[in-house]
Amino acid sequence: MYCRKAGFAGLFYPKEKDELQNSVRKHINVCTNTIKQSDIVSILSPHAGYIYSGDVAGNSFAEVKGADFDTVVILGLSHTKRFKGASVIKEGSYQTPLGDLPIDLDFSNELLNFKQFEYLEDIHEVEHSIEVQIPFIQESFDDIEIVPIIVGGGDLETYSFLADKIYKTIKKLKKKVLIIISTDLSHFHNDEEARKMDNKFIEYLKTMDPFELFQSVVSGETEACGISPVLTGIFLSKHLGAKKVKALKYDTSARTTGDKNRVVGYLSAAFVK
Repeated sequence: MYCRKAGFAGLFYPKEKDELQNSVRKHINVCTNTIKQSDIVSILSPHAGYIYSGDVAGNSFAEVKGADFDTVVILGLSHTKRFKGASVIKEGSYQTPLGDLPIDLDFSNELLNFKQFEYLEDIHEVEHSIEVQIPFIQESFDDIEIVPIIVGGGDLETYSFLADKIYKTIKKLKKKVLIIISTDLSHFHNDEEARKMDNKFIEYLKTMDPFELFQSVVSGETEACGISPVLTGIFLSKHLGAKKVKALKYDTSARTTGDKNRVVGYLSAAFVK
């Protein structure tokens, strides 16, 4: 049975179990729950090293910690390899120093019946955008399965198609599902420029209009390395009844590094009914 090993432990987050658990708990526990959990259908979380974006991510997971879900669908991206459609791990487990998290076999195999969904093991092996979310999931839920999906390149029609098939699978299997959208925002501008650019991204995100958000990224007005999972996540969240987006916390890497000349932006947010 396939096990996706922890490839970024010791790089993006601590490799020792106790240290990792303490780190994740600290990031989550400094935050407070502000939204009725039954109204949350999706959360957006950054995927940088925990020393940079852990506190931002903690705000998203604080909102859903202990909530009643059967499965978590994680929408990540490929930083290193380009492909079209989506790659979903079909079976097995996902490993971190906190243990192994099982893949929802029924859900993954159902998705693989649709065109544009496939299993590309090499894509998952070298990608961190999903892995950094896993310890937060393990700390937030006692008994949960996951569906790791890396969304490749495409257009709005592609992202709408992928979202539609994920939604149909949720309805068919009648499971309580949380969607996690993994993305960072602007990259390598000075802190002032990054905040202006990212504030525009947040404004577009709150409209829940995929076309306007997509155009803002294409034009260079805004940036998000995970725009493919974000757009897929917007379509999917609307299917699941989301009516608005609540921005929870925004910050840049300057908070940690002290360097305001070259920063990365991070956002946590929730899609709510």
